Amino acid sequence: MALVRSAPTHITINRDTTSVRWFRVTSTPDQAFIYVDNVYSGVTTGCIYDVLAVSPTVLITKPGYAKASSGATVYNNQQTDVGFTLVQQFGSIDVNSTPGGAGVYVDGLYKGVISNTTGLLSNVNTSVGTHTVFVQKLGYAPFTNNSVTVTYNNATRVEAVLDNTDAIVLSIRESAKSTKSSKKVIHTFPRRRSLTRTLSARPRSP
Repeated sequence: MALVRSAPTHITINRDTTSVRWFRVTSTPDQAFIYVDNVYSGVTTGCIYDVLAVSPTVLITKPGYAKASSGATVYNNQQTDVGFTLVQQFGSIDVNSTPGGAGVYVDGLYKGVISNTTGLLSNVNTSVGTHTVFVQKLGYAPFTNNSVTVTYNNATRVEAVLDNTDAIVLSIRESAKSTKSSKKVIHTFPRRRSLTRTLSARPRSP
């Protein structure tokens, strides 16, 4: 049965003749959607007031987690607590790159190196939802995909073609810059005039 997040039907309650029942719904993690008898009733942690049913069915959902439900027995004039521990769901990501040997990051976390032989890094265990895949290899421009969607118990494939055009241009520029800076600078100075000293002839001794 489809879950309907429509506004609850408003019912007038005569508190003099009707027993007051309510319960509190908690979950780990919190901020999960609450449905009472398939009617959307808020988010956890939340209190559901003026409950007419003695044994309502409580269902909670949260993206990336398995649904959880439970029957609740609600007593007159007292609060009933209903708690859930949600189980996170996982799928996987297979990353293929050209060329291989690139490092793979998912949401900023390092996951391994793509095989040089197969060009593939497979079965990267990842939670259900949307993730960012980053692939990098020295000498190549990095690859980024910000919208990789992982579904429960399925493998999502990512194709990364790495481009080294910019890296080659940068390498040439750096090489030219290095060559230019390594040239010897030779300074030339005007030649000094040589000074010739003239010695007067001395007479020989008799």
